[in-house]
Amino acid sequence: MIHRILSNLRLKHLAAFTITFLFISLRVYAQQAVIAGFVTDSVTNDEVVGARVRLISQSDTTKRLGAISDRDGRFSFQRVSEGTYDLLVTSAGYQRYSRVLSVGKHSTDSLPLTIVLLPIKTVVRDVVVSATRTERSIEDVPVRIETVAQEEIEEKMMERSANVVELLNETVGTRVQNTSAASNSTNIRLQGLDGRYTQVLVDGFPNYSGLSSTFGLTQLLPLNLQRAEIIKGASSALYGPDAIAGIVNFITKNPQEKPEFSAVLNGTNQHGYDGSAYYGELFDEFGVTLLTGFQKQQLFDSDNDNFSEIPANTHFTITPKFTYEIVDGLNGMTTATYVTEDRRGGVMNAPDSAIGKAAPYIETNNTNRFDIATSLTWKQSENNTGTLRAAATRLTRDSYFGAVPFKGTQNIRFADAQYVDKVGPHTLQIGASLQEDAFDDRTPNRALSRSYDYVDVGTWIEDEAAFGSEWSTVASTRIDHHNALGTFVTPRASILFKPEPILSLRLGGGMGFKAPTIFVEDAEAIGFRNTTLFPGIVAERAQSATFDVNCHSPLFGTIAAKFDAALFVTELDHALLANSDSLAAGAIHIQNASGPTTSRGFEFTSDLSLDELRFTASYAYTDVQQTNNNKTYELPLNPRNWLGLTLSYEDEEEGFRTGVEAYYIGEQHVEDDPFRTVTPSYWLMGALIEKAFGPFHLYLNAENLLNIRQSTYEPLFLGNPMLGDYRALPLWAPVEGRTINGGLRVVL
Repeated sequence: MIHRILSNLRLKHLAAFTITFLFISLRVYAQQAVIAGFVTDSVTNDEVVGARVRLISQSDTTKRLGAISDRDGRFSFQRVSEGTYDLLVTSAGYQRYSRVLSVGKHSTDSLPLTIVLLPIKTVVRDVVVSATRTERSIEDVPVRIETVAQEEIEEKMMERSANVVELLNETVGTRVQNTSAASNSTNIRLQGLDGRYTQVLVDGFPNYSGLSSTFGLTQLLPLNLQRAEIIKGASSALYGPDAIAGIVNFITKNPQEKPEFSAVLNGTNQHGYDGSAYYGELFDEFGVTLLTGFQKQQLFDSDNDNFSEIPANTHFTITPKFTYEIVDGLNGMTTATYVTEDRRGGVMNAPDSAIGKAAPYIETNNTNRFDIATSLTWKQSENNTGTLRAAATRLTRDSYFGAVPFKGTQNIRFADAQYVDKVGPHTLQIGASLQEDAFDDRTPNRALSRSYDYVDVGTWIEDEAAFGSEWSTVASTRIDHHNALGTFVTPRASILFKPEPILSLRLGGGMGFKAPTIFVEDAEAIGFRNTTLFPGIVAERAQSATFDVNCHSPLFGTIAAKFDAALFVTELDHALLANSDSLAAGAIHIQNASGPTTSRGFEFTSDLSLDELRFTASYAYTDVQQTNNNKTYELPLNPRNWLGLTLSYEDEEEGFRTGVEAYYIGEQHVEDDPFRTVTPSYWLMGALIEKAFGPFHLYLNAENLLNIRQSTYEPLFLGNPMLGDYRALPLWAPVEGRTINGGLRVVL
């Protein structure tokens, strides 16, 4: 037995095991065992540094021992008493490992252990990582990519189960900006740039752009998500138009052989409730998942001014997904989503007969959305893979902003093909795509049509190479021909250097472009009233660069620690701005800026774990400057300083979890606000507690414990909405106040 164990170990570990055996043999009469071993990666056979190793007595769960694997992947427990123990090993990026150990009356029962952890890949079956569209472990991707893991999704789901807003709003460098209190429209800002520059994907399909982005985040349920991937910086090289600030890719679950069922029922103190359910199962060659959800929210007035801060909302979603193995190596996937939703905000006591009239002021939005997507993957060998994908989206939106109507239909059609061939250290990829974004402006009594039909044809080539265990690179170039804007070339390159298993450094950059549309934040705030594009407007262009350092190493021998730091800069040319003269006249004429928009800053995250305790601290400094007409000024609604602190405790065996969080939002520059030009800073604090009783999980959550509301500093609007006189002011702080929610999660 001992010979077999030693034969499986590399020579570099032999000396350590010899010492371990000598130590054990000297304790033969001690009636206590020494348990020692190594934690390794199942794919690379490298040491796993900073893994949490725990021994929990089955007879007395309060009897626990903990250790952290060192820079050689080694751990040890001294003086382990007789008994039966659960051995649990966890590490970020790896699947959880568990087994039962029995320690007898004699120390000779103790043997060295080799624990092999299975890495959680950035690919789950047919879903490829959005950074390079190839199957890679996160730590080996040369492009910087941040992930929100499933356990974090589950935690954030208890804070807001009806959509993914909270999931992103507490991620460093990512900010969900509310653009309208009356309608609760939002967008995602990456590193300070406006939300229209962020491309939102679901399983790699670009179905959320233009008109679709307005309510996309608040209509996307989190219950079926496996993880979220965030790539910051210009990324058009593989995904074409829209990815100027970066990409947020939501990866959904695939069916597994073990059936999975989960459901959430949630209610809030603000007169809202929602529920969703997920089922997935794999039947040999065929698999199915099904997600369905609903939400019912009443009008809510948090500051008693007779104007809603939370709109009334009735929402329903259903998403089936099918996977199938046609023949060995040939797999397919088809999914569809249907969403219907009605929103209404404004004067609290207004009758339905006031909809579409000037007074009292009411905003209504009715949206219907249907998506369908399919993919076919042919894995010819371990080195050759071909993929065909296609998707289509149809979204209709009918709105009233007081007496001003807005009606539009958006159709998005997408198809691409790619082929991956691994040759030695190189992974070569070639691909082509066709994407159409067609908007039909159905708003009545429009003198000038704002409809458009954009068609983009793109081709790309990429080479991802690994040179030993220390160096890897990726370089790609994409050429797009846009029917309205011409031809664009968008290269991208990144390099990864890992001088030690615990340390990695990345340097990368890329370019991107975006076609101009009327869907800018200023236009959404006034319901696109009198919004037009200036003649001769051109595409927005961007170039970005990022340098980041990642380190994970034990602290003091007992604390698992990870540190990430990044410097970034993005320069945007021809940014779309609202003409200042048109704003004063109550209209928005959109034109290109005469100078660049520059976003630069620094991000830092630390993650410390000690047994069941976990502490994270994140900081972001973001400076975004706009130059136009020979003037340079700071872009509004962008906090230069952001700080996030979280402390959590989780006992998996007892099914108990609790945590507290605090977020500091620094000062922001604001425009068109008669009360100020710079906002005050503020703290947002929250707390969560969850207890499981078998498959049933009860939870209670509190957000914004300090009851921070913008209306305590200044009004949210000017005028008298009862008389139809209403002008919304910029939103720089929460409007709904303290939120208490709770509910039931079922996990089978």
